[in-house]
Amino acid sequence: MSTSTVTTHNVSNVSGIEVLESAFRVVARELIELAPKVLITVLLIALMIVLSIVLMRLVRRILQMLRVDEMLKPFIEKYQIPFTLSSVVLALLALGLALLTLYVVTLSLFPQYITVINTAVNIVSRLASVVFMILFVFISIFVVFDRLRIERGLRGFMFLLAFLIALVLIVDITTLSPELKRSLAWGLSLGIGLSIGVFTAWYFFGEAILRRQSGGR
Repeated sequence: MSTSTVTTHNVSNVSGIEVLESAFRVVARELIELAPKVLITVLLIALMIVLSIVLMRLVRRILQMLRVDEMLKPFIEKYQIPFTLSSVVLALLALGLALLTLYVVTLSLFPQYITVINTAVNIVSRLASVVFMILFVFISIFVVFDRLRIERGLRGFMFLLAFLIALVLIVDITTLSPELKRSLAWGLSLGIGLSIGVFTAWYFFGEAILRRQSGGR
């Protein structure tokens, strides 16, 4: 083996070792820079867990002292609602604390992704608000029907109106183009207005029209 070949082989080995050493240095430097952030994040997560446990116990004890579930128990059993007010409050509190922890971790380790987190939270909150409003409207309608013994025509109209309003809310959170979203919202709003007008005319003047038709015959 010639001297030039041996020299080239040694140079390649040395260059490969230098590349590995530089790579290890870069990784070690990044780990050293990241270690304080990771430690602070772990401490913050532990603090948030302790705070969550304390708050959950405190809120649960306050709700038990106020006896909220006992006051609403007849209503819950009558309409077979699968959750209690205490469970809803505790679930919302846990969700808020989880979001707060997520923001703390993101700001500590990945501040460049805070915009993505904000967008995701905004979308999820809009979906949750729409679902909550739809459930609230339909549950309210059922309660009104049960308490007032509303006739079938008015009941059907209220369901139709609630359905159209729910469609407007759903269209608002979709990812359709602004033009299509505007057209759908305008059409649904027109449908709601026409439904209210037709129902009002039927409700107040329906009997008079029927009497006039029967008298004309």
